[in-house]
Amino acid sequence: MQQTERTLTSDNIDGIINDFYVSLSSLGESIKGKVGVQLFTALKREKLIDGPYPRVTLFEAANRVMSDLVILHGLRAC
Repeated sequence: MQQTERTLTSDNIDGIINDFYVSLSSLGESIKGKVGVQLFTALKREKLIDGPYPRVTLFEAANRVMSDLVILHGLRAC
């Protein structure tokens, strides 16, 4: 999913949040079946192919995703 600049409004915030959750649906597939050092190496070193933040590690994507969700849900609550 390519990130684009958007104007968030009370009319579109629910749809944007929903789209964001859909883009997260396949994250984690790259670590399926990995354990121990192999799991940690994948989390910190293997780049993602898809999702809202391709070309970053799952660890970095998780940080960005959680920050985005805090912001989006905070805006919706305003």
